Amino acid sequence: DYALIFSTDWKFIQLEEDVDFSLSSAIISEVLKKDFADYKASKQIEKLTMADKSTHFLVDVTKGKTSKEVIFDDQGKTICVSK
Repeated sequence: DYALIFSTDWKFIQLEEDVDFSLSSAIISEVLKKDFADYKASKQIEKLTMADKSTHFLVDVTKGKTSKEVIFDDQGKTICVSK
């Protein structure tokens, strides 16, 4: 599955693709184990191809009833965490 995201004035924002977690960078697994040790990561993630051609990965993590979305760049740096 994939989705194309555009702004309201039709500028391309990003392409979202559902991919298996194993296709992400190994460094992302390491960061999740370190920074989100109490959370369980989903097996399917979103690969985000941005307008500038950079690649990000969105991972859903859960702990009990708490869910968060974590976005990483392709080097494993955490870019954004939802609250």
